[in-house]
Amino acid sequence: MNSIVKGLIIGGAIAVLGAVIAITALAVCGWTVKPKFQMKTFTSAEEVSSVYVRQDEGSVKLSYYDGDEIVVEYPENKLFKATVECRDGKLTVESCRKWYVIGSFRLPETVIKLPSALAEKPDVNLKLNAGSANLGSGAYGNVTANINAGQFTAGEITCATLKCNINAGQIKITGVRCTVLNLDVDAGKTEIISADAVNTAVDVDAGSVHIGFAGAHSEYTINVKVDAGSCNVSNSTGTTEKTITVDVDAGEAKLDFAG
Repeated sequence: MNSIVKGLIIGGAIAVLGAVIAITALAVCGWTVKPKFQMKTFTSAEEVSSVYVRQDEGSVKLSYYDGDEIVVEYPENKLFKATVECRDGKLTVESCRKWYVIGSFRLPETVIKLPSALAEKPDVNLKLNAGSANLGSGAYGNVTANINAGQFTAGEITCATLKCNINAGQIKITGVRCTVLNLDVDAGKTEIISADAVNTAVDVDAGSVHIGFAGAHSEYTINVKVDAGSCNVSNSTGTTEKTITVDVDAGEAKLDFAG
């Protein structure tokens, strides 16, 4: 290989490396790609008993409305793809990049509308890697939210169980009424303004949890274990069947009561 060819190869490699470094620097400084998105609409008259949503980035909103069909409005383009289908009573909404591009771009919101007259209140399973998800007020079956590095918010919801697992994000819920409430917080922040639950379990590794309970402190049998964190309540025996279990490794749990 002669010196000219070697020089061209080395020069090309340096040019590519320089471009990568430059684009990475721009991304760190907040550089944003602005590709054009096409908003698509999916509709289905099928009855659903469960909803599964997986979002790698962007925002998604799920709520009830007065219509007769399921409606999903979602963005898509050459870089970003979405899969929406309704099969055997399960609505699936998944979105991700087709391939990785250095930098970030703002995604239009994905909106999921469920008929308020559904015969069965559906289970909801949310998996969020980054971005945000909002669950509108209403009644649901079992609700599960796995938050890796994003934000999950909810209005006033009623459900059989609410299970939230948060790694490094934020959860804020206006109100929840359920039989079972499970919160597993690794390194994030969770706040529930009003909770009315029969059985509550809180596990905090290195984050914070703040819950305002609808009942009086005396109603709950409370079991607390703290290793290297803090909790503002201690073990106590309640006057009802309601229980609260708190396990804090290296974080903070704060529980407030209505009376």
